[in-house]
Amino acid sequence: MSSFLRPLAYRHRWIYDTVTAVSSLSVGGVQRLRGLGLEVMKARLQPGAAVLDLCCGSGEAAAPWLLAGFNVTGLDVSPLALNLAASRHPHLQRVEGLAEAPPFADAAFDAIQLSVALHEFPRQEREIVLRQCLRLLRPGGWLVLVDLHPAGPWLRLPQWLFCALFETDTATAMLEDDLPSQLRGLGFNQVEQELLAGEALQRITACRPTARPPRRTVMNNSNLDQTAAELGMGGRLAPEQDNAGYRKRMERRQQVQRQRVEERNKEKGLVLVFTGQGKGKTTAGLGLALRTLGHGERVAIVQFIKGGWEPGEARALKAFGDQVSWHALGEGFTWETQDRERDQQLVGNAWQTALGYLKDPSIKLVLLDELNVALKLGYIEVSTVLDGLSQRPELCHVALTGRGAPPELIEAADLVTEMTLIHHPFREQGVKAQAGIEF
Repeated sequence: MSSFLRPLAYRHRWIYDTVTAVSSLSVGGVQRLRGLGLEVMKARLQPGAAVLDLCCGSGEAAAPWLLAGFNVTGLDVSPLALNLAASRHPHLQRVEGLAEAPPFADAAFDAIQLSVALHEFPRQEREIVLRQCLRLLRPGGWLVLVDLHPAGPWLRLPQWLFCALFETDTATAMLEDDLPSQLRGLGFNQVEQELLAGEALQRITACRPTARPPRRTVMNNSNLDQTAAELGMGGRLAPEQDNAGYRKRMERRQQVQRQRVEERNKEKGLVLVFTGQGKGKTTAGLGLALRTLGHGERVAIVQFIKGGWEPGEARALKAFGDQVSWHALGEGFTWETQDRERDQQLVGNAWQTALGYLKDPSIKLVLLDELNVALKLGYIEVSTVLDGLSQRPELCHVALTGRGAPPELIEAADLVTEMTLIHHPFREQGVKAQAGIEF
């Protein structure tokens, strides 16, 4: 909801300019306010770098970047503002569009500026805007953000009056939030915050991480694989009718298989994803856990959504004592909990528990049950999960279960199995969840 003076200020430019001039005195005037982003970015970018001024308005904050020789694109939803930008800053490339859905390709910019604009978005939309910034930045690219921050004691009252008279309620909400933590949670790194103007403003720089090296090396073994496929698995599928011919084919198949196994002699910790609409994802993960326990290794199981009941597997695995650590840290399905904020808090707590096991060299397998669902619901960022997976010891395996695994996780995984739903007794026959089958 806007204050009653805000539309008036936009309708009469002299009011807007006067408010801007007065509010910028504490940082050294209007020109410095508009150049705060460039101040910290100029030395980090190459001449002619591609810069996006997100929510550019009439282009005043883009002007210092243009003068410094950068290739600047301004995005704004207002055609009137863009027309004004065209008359004032003809070298600014102007694009009309929403900050929540900018019409640009991935990794299109070396830097993105958000100058005193992010506070105009509600919390949920603000996060969408920041996600878009992460998408639009090239690996190693920078986001520079200048916006409101809770003022120190001397400017607390003026800041409150300013927000009450000229801002929306989203500005007040932003003063309650920790933007650096939010940026880190979304996947940015090298996040730095500087407080200005008696702490009433914050200037934040955040970097998009450089691309991770490929996790998989594709072996040049196509000839052996093709030969194995041509020889087949035998049985009644083999074309030979006589026993001698069949035995010769299978001897050759055995030689090829042995050679394939000998060439594949690496050992590494694997990321295994079980996803899809079909039943059996958690069961597959628990099968890995049982197999690992059978080899005398330690296993940690963290359940992210489930937790409203004790499943049969948990009772059975108690027989392994301290060899297995089981944490059911959810409180059930979303339609049972009916509390988004608590659900997200529980997922955050569960992730911290999981992170401890991922870093523990004594754990051979970490099963993150239903983490894919938490990712799908937006309760945790995929970049956070990928960063955590990268911190595990070299030979630690991780299994992640749940429908809706995001493409980034699938791309990073070593093994992905999708369970396909064909028949289900609950849906088709009205059969209830039964002990030993569902729990």
